[in-house]
Amino acid sequence: AKSKAKSKAGVGKKAAVDDGIDDAREKAAARTVSEVIAEGTHTHEVDTALFTVPVPIVAHQSNLKAIFPAANRPEQPQSPRLLSRAIFPSGRDGTSASEMQSALSDFHLLLFLYRRVNDMGPLLESIRKATPMPSYYKIALEALAFPDEA
Repeated sequence: AKSKAKSKAGVGKKAAVDDGIDDAREKAAARTVSEVIAEGTHTHEVDTALFTVPVPIVAHQSNLKAIFPAANRPEQPQSPRLLSRAIFPSGRDGTSASEMQSALSDFHLLLFLYRRVNDMGPLLESIRKATPMPSYYKIALEALAFPDEA
């Protein structure tokens, strides 16, 4: 069976892809309408393996997590209320610095803050090194998390 597809070798040109069952080479070949250069020769047939790149999946450890909702999720939009619950789980005055530091290792929370805090460098560095964050960030985070109380 033949179907129409776009060939990268033909850059926007229509190509007929032969997905024949009997010949393995035909399965991996795309026939182009216009002549193209593939592997240094002019041809109408391009091996589709030229367009794939194997990428290894590597397991790793990270101190980042993703609990705060992502920005593009309309069913649970990001808000100051969610920010306050994420950063101050024990309330504004009951949350320890270590609880706050742990909460700030959330990837989506950091993206949320990046759009609202001018200089994230020292905060990110303190999260990366697991050192206490500069005290002025607590004031800035409280102002973002509790806008009605500021």
